[in-house]
Amino acid sequence: MKKFWLLYLILFISGSLAIYLKAPLISEEILPYVPSCLKPNDPSLAKTTYVTNTVVGTIVPKEPSGETLIPKKVVVPKEETFVSPALEGIYFARSTEQPAWGVTHQKTSFYNEKGANRGILEGGEIFVCRNGKLSSSKGDILECRLLAGSLTNSTLFIARKDAHFFTGDYTKLTKKQIEMLSEYYQLNVKLIERKKKLLEEGAARNPYFQSSRTAYLALSKNIEEAKATQQKLATATDAVKTALDQQMRAFKMKEMPLKAVFEAEQKKFMEWKQLHAKELPNPDTDSQMKTWRDQKAKLIPALPGLAF
Repeated sequence: MKKFWLLYLILFISGSLAIYLKAPLISEEILPYVPSCLKPNDPSLAKTTYVTNTVVGTIVPKEPSGETLIPKKVVVPKEETFVSPALEGIYFARSTEQPAWGVTHQKTSFYNEKGANRGILEGGEIFVCRNGKLSSSKGDILECRLLAGSLTNSTLFIARKDAHFFTGDYTKLTKKQIEMLSEYYQLNVKLIERKKKLLEEGAARNPYFQSSRTAYLALSKNIEEAKATQQKLATATDAVKTALDQQMRAFKMKEMPLKAVFEAEQKKFMEWKQLHAKELPNPDTDSQMKTWRDQKAKLIPALPGLAF
């Protein structure tokens, strides 16, 4: 029996010491229940009080003077909320719809009111649409006004096929969403240009590149000239049609051998490319392109229906 009480006393003292060592900061509510022999000797510790940071639930000790110490945990800023474009009537504009605004998804030519090419817009340029419209071989060209940059408030025209057009009011989006939309398509242009550069570098190493390119250009020229002649035939008088018909037959006669030469050169080009694939730059594994693709992917959740 004596051994039992001796063992009990030892365990009680060791447990109390363990609590004291593991939890040196003891609140005033607990101190009255701690044996006097185990209470902290430093009177300032006995007077330590605590407050709770209600934002993150951090326990923060107070100095004896009442001055609160800096919390160890950092308060996380509130996550920004984004507008759902569809709920605000913002959709990708169909070809039959009059769009309200848009964004350039690649480097895009712009035109004046007479249809003359006036320059190139970078990707990620956001613009609003006006009522003006031109028709051309490129399809409809819509009158627009840029929201930022040196051409702001200038009248310019953008081909419908060269940009993404949307319905609804772009101002319903948050400022952050508009910035992210512009950034998304700026990254898109970087990817397009980087891919083009890598493919051109790889093609330049191919001994069949030049002959394949020459054959391609010859075939393309013949096809384009045939198309132009066909268009003339549609409105030509009987006196002119005979000559145009002869030209069309000549183009068709040339097309078959030109196509055969191109296909032969293209086959050599592709065979060499496959044999030396590991030596050539690869857009799919390029580290810079991967970084930009990852950056684009992080923007997509904030741009539903706007990022393609």
